[in-house]
Formats: sequence, structure tokens, C-alpha cells
Amino acid sequence: MRKWFVMTMLLCACVHAHWMEAGGPYTPPDGRFALVLPNGWMRLSPDKDHLLATRDGPALQRIYSDRNEFGQPLPGAKKVPRKDMLPEEAAELIRDELAVEGGDAAVSVVENSPATVAGRPGFRLTCRFRTSDGLQMKGVVYGVLGDDALYRLTYMAPERYYFDLDLPTFEKIRQSFRLRSPPVRDYRAVGS
Repeated sequence: MRKWFVMTMLLCACVHAHWMEAGGPYTPPDGRFALVLPNGWMRLSPDKDHLLATRDGPALQRIYSDRNEFGQPLPGAKKVPRKDMLPEEAAELIRDELAVEGGDAAVSVVENSPATVAGRPGFRLTCRFRTSDGLQMKGVVYGVLGDDALYRLTYMAPERYYFDLDLPTFEKIRQSFRLRSPPVRDYRAVGS
């Protein structure tokens, strides 16, 4: 979590000018997923297949989506995501990654349960950690195995006030989340 928090702050400082209104349907440039973002929120302009959105600033609440290709290791995880994994195995993989990323923050997973994500069997992890400044944070991570990768949708906010305030919004975003097949390029048509 500490690594994620530092990365978020660096992104915000470096690309502050790239924040844009987020309301409405969103699909990243690679087209592999789609979701609906609420009005009044902002998002960073896409850089690949990731999404970072917030209403009041990433220190107060942030929604992040990413994917991990099958066969590619996650930072700090002993296993790699595989297409034939069970959702429970994928949840353990993410739980291990959260523990390593947390470093000194001592991330504790307080809930690990099955969930439906994009109409598929997935998982829901709820975690807590304290920042180096002593702020108690809470997060929810949904995950699902797609045809090409392990997809995650994460919400983090200070446990006091902000977490409960924006959790219903995050749940609506999660309900709108859909996996899409990446576009297939027909190279035969190029140069014909």
C-alpha cells in the first residue's frame, strides 16, 4: 500500500495537468474493459490499461483499475496469475501482493469472500492499513480472471468518513465493470 500511495502521489505531481472529468462510460485505450464513472469525479488521462479516478483527490479517495497478464509475476507475489486459477487462488495471490506492497504499513485483510465481477466468479478483499502519518486507511479490491489477465478494481480511502461515503459509488462502478475482448488487428488489410 505504501508503494501504491507513493506512486499515486508521484503520478499526481507529474501529470497534474492531465486530470479530466470522468462522468460517463470509460474504456481504456487498449479496450479490454469498460465501466461507468460517476459525474463529479476526475480521472487521469489513460496511459495504457490503468485507471485512476477520484472525487476530492487521491489522498481522500481513489479508484484504481489494472490488470496482470497471465504468466507475468506480480510484485512480491510467489505465484503468477494463470488462466486456470480458481478465484480463491487469485484472491490469495492479491492478498500476498498487498502484504508485500504494504511494507511497514502492515496491511491486514479483514475479509476475503467470493464475488461476481463482470458476470464471472471473482473475489472481494477488504483490507486496512495505517499510513506513515498514522492515518487509518481502508480498501476494497475486487478481482476477476478474464480471458487474458487477472483484472482488479480497487477502492482506497481514509477509514474515517471518506471510506463509507464513497463505498456505494465504488460498488456502482464495480457493477458496471465489463470485460471486453481486445480488438483483433487484421494485418492482411495493411498495405493491400
